[in-house]
Order: sequence, then C-alpha cells, then structure tokens
Amino acid sequence: MSKFFNVAIILVLFILLVIIIVSSMYERISDTIRKGSSFKPSKKNKPIDAKDGRTSKAEEVLGHGGIDYNKSSKEQKKRIEENERRLKEDKDFRESEKKRAEAVIAQRKAAGLDTIAQEKYLARL
Repeated sequence: MSKFFNVAIILVLFILLVIIIVSSMYERISDTIRKGSSFKPSKKNKPIDAKDGRTSKAEEVLGHGGIDYNKSSKEQKKRIEENERRLKEDKDFRESEKKRAEAVIAQRKAAGLDTIAQEKYLARL
C-alpha cells in the first residue's frame, strides 16, 4: 500500500507541475495575442513612405507582403519591371533572391507573420 501511495503522490505532484507550466505558457501566449506581435521596429526606422515606396530596415528584413503591380506608382512599376528583367537575365541575382526570400520566409514565420506572398515569389524563381 505504501508503494501505491508514493506513486500516487508523485503522480499528483507531476500533474500539478504540468498545470503550472501550461498556465504560465497560456498567460504568455495570451499576453502576446492581446498586445500584438512582439516585433516592433525601432523609432529610427521609419515605416513605408507611400510617396516613394521606401521601407524601413526592419521591414526590409521581414518583407512587406509583396507589391500589387496594379496599385503601384510609376516608379514602383519601373522597379518591378527592372527586377523581373534582372531575374530573367542574371543567374547570380536570381540565386541571391532565392536566398533572400528563404531568409525572409524564415524570419516572418518566426515573427508569426504571413508568408504566402514570399512563398509564391520563391516558387516562381
């Protein structure tokens, strides 16, 4: 009977430990969900400037979900077309874009962000 009692006590303590760990994780996860993503660009990195399409360093690392050609300015369309031309003609550039896209996908996944646009881009490279 004492072996059974010892095993029962150890089992109860183990279950309590698991409950404590899970509740702690739940609190952290719910705090993150309430506050939003923990990724916040620094103040010196400005967000995308709609006038000229520049991005902050933080957004360049994570990408910005792709650009809609139909909604782009003339300057952005020109850059898109130049990029497409380079992808077709320059093997080294295409390889560097593959590596960059893979890094962006990994970083966006780690930050809990959507990667659909980047995966489509990578697939067509």
